[in-house]
Amino acid sequence: YNPSDTYYYIVGSHIAVAKTKDLVNWSAVNTGNEHSSFLSESYKTAFSSCPTHEVQVKRGSEIVTETLGSFDAGAYCSIYASNASQWISGDMWAPDIIYNEQMGKWCMYLSLNGDNWASVIVLLTADSPNEPFKYEAPIVFGGFNNVSYSGKKVDVTKTDMHIVTGSNTLPTRFSSAGSKWGTYYPNCIDPCSFYDEEGELWLAYGSWSGGIFMLKLDKNTGLRDYTYTYTGTTLDANATSDQYFGKKIAGGYYVSGEGPYIQHIGNYYYLFMSYGGYAPDGGYEMRVFRSTSPTGPYKDAA
Repeated sequence: YNPSDTYYYIVGSHIAVAKTKDLVNWSAVNTGNEHSSFLSESYKTAFSSCPTHEVQVKRGSEIVTETLGSFDAGAYCSIYASNASQWISGDMWAPDIIYNEQMGKWCMYLSLNGDNWASVIVLLTADSPNEPFKYEAPIVFGGFNNVSYSGKKVDVTKTDMHIVTGSNTLPTRFSSAGSKWGTYYPNCIDPCSFYDEEGELWLAYGSWSGGIFMLKLDKNTGLRDYTYTYTGTTLDANATSDQYFGKKIAGGYYVSGEGPYIQHIGNYYYLFMSYGGYAPDGGYEMRVFRSTSPTGPYKDAA
C-alpha cells in the first residue's frame, strides 16, 4: 500500500506488477516481459554490480566497521546456465516490497535463482513504487557446497561470507554437505520482509530443501544486520540455527514448504506457507502457524 497515491500494488515473479485503488479493478504497471521498465537498467546488466556499503559487524565482543563490497549477483547465480543472458529473464522470483521509514525508500527483496542452489536474495531500492528499482546489495547467498557441476562451481569469495565469519575460507560444514546441500541448507528464495512489534526489521526466506530461515535486517540500511549473530557451525540437519543462514523456523530434509509470509495479527505472529507440489490435478495448499515471537517457535493448531 502506497499512502502517497492511495494505490495497492501486487508484485509477482519475474517482476510482473499491477496496481488497484479498490482491490477489484487492476491495471498493469509492468508486465514482467520488459524488466528494464521496473529496473534502472536492462535485466541483463541490472545485477552486475552494486554500491559498496560500510556496515557494522560484530567481532567477538566488539562492533567494528567493514566494507560490504560490490557483488555481481547475476554472474553468481548464472554460473551453471548454458546462456547467462537468457537465464536471468526467467529466474527473478518472489519479489517482496516494503516501505522503510528510516531510509525513506521502498525496498524490494528479490530472489535470483540459479541451478544447484546457486541463489542469492538481493535488495533493490526506489523512491516510489512507480520508479525503477536499483540493485543495492546482496542479503544472503546459497549453494557454496564446493561441488563441481559441468566443471564449474561457485566461489565463496564472491559472497559476503567473510563479513559474517571473518574469513574467506569455506567452512567445512558447507563442503561436507556436498550434493546433499538441500538436506541441510536453504535455497535462498521466496523472501518476506516485515517489522516486528518493536519496530525491528526481519527477513524470512527459503523453501523446499533446507527449510525456512530468518535473518535480522538493519532497519537503517535495509541490509543484513551483521551485528546480530547466530549459533550453528556444524553440519546438522536438525539444527535450528546456522552462523551464516540465520535462525531456521521450519522445514529441512526436503520437507514440503515454501513461500513464507509472516504478519502480526492480534497477539501472535502468523506464518503462512505453501505446502504440496504443482500438479495438473492440484496439490498446493496453504497452512498457517503462529508464535508469540517473530523468530518462533511457530506451532500449528495441534
